[in-house]
Formats: sequence, structure tokens, C-alpha cells
Amino acid sequence: MSCSALISSVDKKRRRASPSLSSSLGIGRASHFGLDGARANCMGPLAEVTVEVPMSGALGVMRGTATRHENAKGCVVLCHGFRSSRNTRLLRGLVEALDASGWSTARFDFPGNGDSDGEFRYGNYAQEAEAIADVVRHLDDSSTELELGTVRAVLGHSKGANSLLLYLEQQQQQKEDGGEKEGPVHGVVGVAVAGRYDVREGVVERFSREALEELETAGEVVQRDGRGVYKVSREGMRERMALDMPAAIARIGTRPEGPEVLVIHGTEDAVVPHEDAAQIAKALGKRAEIVLVPGADHNFAGDIALGQLTSSVVAFVNRATAVPQM
Repeated sequence: MSCSALISSVDKKRRRASPSLSSSLGIGRASHFGLDGARANCMGPLAEVTVEVPMSGALGVMRGTATRHENAKGCVVLCHGFRSSRNTRLLRGLVEALDASGWSTARFDFPGNGDSDGEFRYGNYAQEAEAIADVVRHLDDSSTELELGTVRAVLGHSKGANSLLLYLEQQQQQKEDGGEKEGPVHGVVGVAVAGRYDVREGVVERFSREALEELETAGEVVQRDGRGVYKVSREGMRERMALDMPAAIARIGTRPEGPEVLVIHGTEDAVVPHEDAAQIAKALGKRAEIVLVPGADHNFAGDIALGQLTSSVVAFVNRATAVPQM
């Protein structure tokens, strides 16, 4: 879709009807938490170590933080959202909850974000999916040295959820093509937190008509948010608008050996409509488990919302990675 087409959409924001969360969706499991869910674990400081992950293509290194649990069940990789970092309250809350349940964790900054090398690029989903693959390979190759255990799950929040889903689809395709028969997605489950079903949506809410016009004519526009200013290129916008995320998600759901995925969303998310969670879960089919947290916003602010998020993630990861009893 061109910038001109986006401009014509500014005044035509459509609302999607909320799909039913019934078994008719073909969803494996569905949950809807009440407001009296568990609170986040209150723990002391965890022992952390900085990890540097080389990026594909000699683009520098991604920097991350790992927490090691003695006799860990395995490692869970945590991915942040748009223009964010590995040190959000949401990711730190997940680190504490997973540690309490016997998991090591590794969280990192995507290229051009936080402490990692590179420049921030708008769109960039394919590179972030490759970044996740780089992290998983590095952690598994360094498992003896780092003592984190094998990567068993990957979680992404917001934009990171979409990069996670794209990673799962791409790695599964590589396995089927014979490129990585025992690749990093082998045995890995996914958790998509507050992800968007179709990344072609949500653009007109973030950009004014004037900004889109400048992007079309000048090829670049400067945007401002709560974290400061950032540049958006015409190429980056076109990359986002060309990404068919619904098709990528559907390919995960149709593969006989695809990964299990937890889809979790807050009902008061003002950034990504919670209806997107049902659409993602429907596309994933029986491999999806969906959880809606009443009253939670995009970042699961507040102890109750964060506690419901962390307890749902821990329960899913424990169940989905459990070794079947013979």
C-alpha cells in the first residue's frame, strides 16, 4: 500500500467486530480472567549477566541480560516492543515469575533499540525475526558456557509479538525446506502478548495526514513520542504495508508440527484492539491458547494486570514444554 492510499484512510478508520471466543473459532483453549488474579511475585534482585549476541551480516552486536536458574527447566527468551528495550516493567515482571518457577531467561534489545548496535528502522519486522533467530542460536550454542539451559520458549510483546510470529513461521519453513532439520525452532513454543493481527492496520492512528503527505513527497518524516523523536522512511513504511501477517500466522496454524502459541491481550488496550487476539488465535487454530485480561492496558500496568499476565505465561510455558509421560 502506498503512502497516498494511507492518506485516504486517515478519515476512514474502520472498526472490526469482536469475534466470539467460543469453540467455534477452532481455538485450542480459551480463558478470561477475573480481576482477582494473582499478583506479581515480589522478589529481591536477581543475579544478572550481560550477553552480547553477534548479528547476522556483521551488523554489530545485540546486547541482552540473562538470569540463570540453577537446574533450570530451560531458557525463555523475552522480546520487547516498538522503540522500547529489554528493561521494561513487563519484561522484568516476567523474569521474576519465570525464575520463581525454575526457568532461566534472556531478554535483549533489538537492533537500533536500547543498548544494541545499529540504527532504529521503522517496519523492520523481517530483521527482528532474524534477530530472534540469532539470539536463539547463540544461546543454544553457548548453553554450556552460559548454563541457561536449552531455549524452550520465546515471548514477544507488542511489535515483538509480531516479530516472534514471523520468526516461528520462517523457522518452520526452513525446517520443511531442509535447511534446518534441527533448527532453533525445534521444540520452541511462543507467547504473543498484545500483538497485532494485521500490521497494515494502526498506521493512520499513529500518523497525521500531514505526516503521511510529507513521507510521500520527501521520503522521510520525523515523528515524536514519549521516548523522543525518530525517523520514518518511505521504504520502511512500504515494508510494513507489504507484510501479510495474517497469511504468515495462518501458515503456522496449518502446519502439522507447528508450535503451540499463547495469545494474551488486555481488554482495555488502547494501542492494539483486543479483538486482534481472537483473530490471531483463530488463524493459529488448535495450536493456540488465548487469554484475555479484563481491565489490562497495552503494557499490563498495575500489579493485578501484571500478575495475571505472568501467571498465565508461566502456566502455559510449564504445560506446553512438559515432557509427556510414557
